[in-house]
Amino acid sequence: MALVALARAMQAAKIKPRRTILFAADVGEEGEGNLRGMRALVDEYRGNLKAVIVLDGSGTDHVTIKALASRRLEVTVNGPGGHSWSDFGMVNPINAIVRSAVRFINTKVPATPRTTFNLGQIEGGTSVNSIPHEAKLKVDIRSESEDELGRLEAALRECVGAGVRDEMESARDRSKARLEWKVELLGSRPGGELAAGSALLAALRAADEAVGNHSRLERSSTDANIPLSMGIEAMRLARGEMAAARTRCRNGMNRRGANWV
Repeated sequence: MALVALARAMQAAKIKPRRTILFAADVGEEGEGNLRGMRALVDEYRGNLKAVIVLDGSGTDHVTIKALASRRLEVTVNGPGGHSWSDFGMVNPINAIVRSAVRFINTKVPATPRTTFNLGQIEGGTSVNSIPHEAKLKVDIRSESEDELGRLEAALRECVGAGVRDEMESARDRSKARLEWKVELLGSRPGGELAAGSALLAALRAADEAVGNHSRLERSSTDANIPLSMGIEAMRLARGEMAAARTRCRNGMNRRGANWV
């Protein structure tokens, strides 16, 4: 709605931009979408992109100019499966996932550069009285440093390997003590940062001054990750910032017509 309203406002104000402006609604920003919509847009128009402004979220107090890098990974453990009574003591993929997770959550992460991880989803099993043949764990890791991301991913793989070995070594039935595991990359969001002297940042500051707004610059994971990682000027604005500017103009706080856009 904000995207369409902005386009209509510019048309109604008869603004004639010096460059072509492309208004695009994309997909794949949330969850495991891996920013596929923005990736496609940048690939399509890369040679002509001077800057990218992403509309995302609400509020008027923060603007994203630094891209937070992240990776989403899925751990899968497979085993023979069986019955909880007759096959008691057989290797259990869920047990292996739990052993791995306990190891991983004890991984130390630095406060600077800020680095985080989250075990967000566990799947597996078909019934309470059966030993599952498969279990899965989805993990989100984020950092201001690509090196820390690499370290965390390596730590996850090491913990899974150790957890699977522990489960196989603890099995009562060693004849069926074989588990297989893998860690797959579901998505990777690159980092980047808008240069302090960029024209886009200067325009933001000028707009803030014109409407009496005070934006806080921050780092976050948004569609702006893709252009920023490629050296293209980009930022993420909340739709509330657009609405606040329009409201202030209507209230007479800015008498310069359509300059608020």
